Amino acid sequence: MVCFQLFALAPYLTGEWFQAAHSSAAKFHWGLPMAVEHQRLRKWTRPFIPKRGPGRVLRLVRYRGAVPKQRRLGVIRRLCEQAALYLLNGLHPGEYYLYGLEDSLVSWNHKKAFLSEERAPSYWDALAPQRYRVLLANKLVAHRLLWGWGLPVPRLYGVFDPVCGRTESGAPLRSADDLRRWATVGPVAEFVLKPIESGEGHLVLPLTRNGELLEAPNGVKYSWDGLVEFMTDAKNLRRAYPIRPEPPATFLLQERLRRHESLSSFATETVCSVRVLTLLNMAGNVEIVAATFKLPNLDRGVDNLAQGGMAVSVDLGTGVLGEGVLYRTLPPRRFRAPLGGTREFVGFRLPFWDEVLDLAKQAARAFSFVRAIGWDIALSKAGPFILEGNDTWSVPMLQQSSGRGLAQGALKEAFLKLRTAKFRRG
Repeated sequence: MVCFQLFALAPYLTGEWFQAAHSSAAKFHWGLPMAVEHQRLRKWTRPFIPKRGPGRVLRLVRYRGAVPKQRRLGVIRRLCEQAALYLLNGLHPGEYYLYGLEDSLVSWNHKKAFLSEERAPSYWDALAPQRYRVLLANKLVAHRLLWGWGLPVPRLYGVFDPVCGRTESGAPLRSADDLRRWATVGPVAEFVLKPIESGEGHLVLPLTRNGELLEAPNGVKYSWDGLVEFMTDAKNLRRAYPIRPEPPATFLLQERLRRHESLSSFATETVCSVRVLTLLNMAGNVEIVAATFKLPNLDRGVDNLAQGGMAVSVDLGTGVLGEGVLYRTLPPRRFRAPLGGTREFVGFRLPFWDEVLDLAKQAARAFSFVRAIGWDIALSKAGPFILEGNDTWSVPMLQQSSGRGLAQGALKEAFLKLRTAKFRRG
């Protein structure tokens, strides 16, 4: 028994679990090192990694999580489970507490189904081949493909680029004068500015024309020259593309969608979307694996969780909302109403739910060369619209909101078969 306990503590005493998490996730969309993701992982797991040695174990022993005391497992049992889950799935202590796995009411089989961020790149590599990822990562390419297949997407007005930007009608879109002329001739009263390849809502800016100025949801106003400066500023671009040596100053100008009126009781003016994870299984059928409703907490114009949004669980069969969680927040807390609000969203049925699922399945069939995709589908006044598809589908968001692991069922079956086939070809 003593030997097993020492074995259970070994990963934390040596720090090997964290080094493994860093070395395993070696590539992103085009083989670039995931240095930035590693920095984020270090930041939110800092309570568990003070330094190597006994200090690490003391911090783990003292941490209580969010589960009530009467249901919380004992210290030795928690440490042993964490070591076992690390060996099985690469799950580190931060994730153990993030998903509430210290709860004695949660079965061991349920705990084993949680996918770690260390192992997630292996799933992405098997289910989303590297050669196809650019078709989703590049928002212009993805928009063209979805539009070509007749799927509902926000209208594209043009692409701003200092060298080769142009409107959909072929007029240049490379300077402040070009932008002013385009908006006046349209005329366009409001639009959304979106970087061509960045993620997590960085530099996404909904704008409304107010005379000669452009106003963002947070009240900041831009002139046309100021907007060009915003899009070409090196500091802003490095924030959106932290691992690109020469980030592109290329932005899509798209139609601005407005949220469905039924969401007004607990949502801001920002359009809300649902992340729907689809899987093209080994039989060639599309399955809905998981879904999360993204609720903006601050009116920043985007509902990305990295920008302060809340992930709310959704019943796949009915579209009824459950409780919400803040992304990667320890200790985890569950909410029944938005931050700063009193109107509960628990029990609310999302509009167009059947249409949302059908649209996600249509998009998955269109992108059949990528087996697992996380679709962001907006719930607008005019109906559901596909905002984008994600080949890296935010494992913590889907698992944390639903309380259910992804490393099980058809998703795990497809991963194991495709990984085996890849090894055989290699």
